Amino acid sequence: MTVKTKQDWYDSNTDLTQYLNIGDVIDNTFADYFLNVLPPIIMERNLIMMGGACSTCPQTGKNTYLAIQKNDKDQWVYIGEHTRTSAYNHKF
Repeated sequence: MTVKTKQDWYDSNTDLTQYLNIGDVIDNTFADYFLNVLPPIIMERNLIMMGGACSTCPQTGKNTYLAIQKNDKDQWVYIGEHTRTSAYNHKF
């Protein structure tokens, strides 16, 4: 499995959501970007939700945020857009 890096994203000259696909493993430098680009909405040992809403969930009207979550191998994985509560229900 290829680990995606922040530098490769910069070099790709694409939007973050075009570069990352749900399920992509990212390196720790990329995880730090999620943590530090804006104050995170959620910051826990196994879940980081990037600050700054990216859209609104059509079913609930709640804001969605880009999120990463640790898998069972202790790797950060991009899990896409989630509301503040839906990321807790994400399963690999």
